[in-house]
Amino acid sequence: MEQARITKKELIERIAAKNDLAKSVAANIANDFLNAIVEEVAAEKRIEFNGFGFFTVADIAEREGRNPRTGEKIIIAAHKKIVFKPSKTFKNKVN
Repeated sequence: MEQARITKKELIERIAAKNDLAKSVAANIANDFLNAIVEEVAAEKRIEFNGFGFFTVADIAEREGRNPRTGEKIIIAAHKKIVFKPSKTFKNKVN
C-alpha cells in the first residue's frame, strides 16, 4: 500500500473549493477546528465525532525499559498518551 498524505494546506484548499469559500476563511475554520481538538484533549476531555471516532488521553504507568545502544536498564517515567480510536463506520470504510 502506497503511503499517501494530505497536508494542512491541501485540506484547506479542499474545504475552500468544496464550500465555495475564500482560502483564508477555510484556513480559519480548519485552524479553529484543530485548535479546539487540541485544547479539549489537553484538558483531558474526550472528543467524539459520530462516524469518525474519538480522541482521548490515556495514563501510561512508569515502567522499566532498556537503552537500545547500551542495553542498560532505564526507568521510563509515567506519562500521558493521546489515543485515537476510529468508529466502526470509519473502520468499515477503510476495510
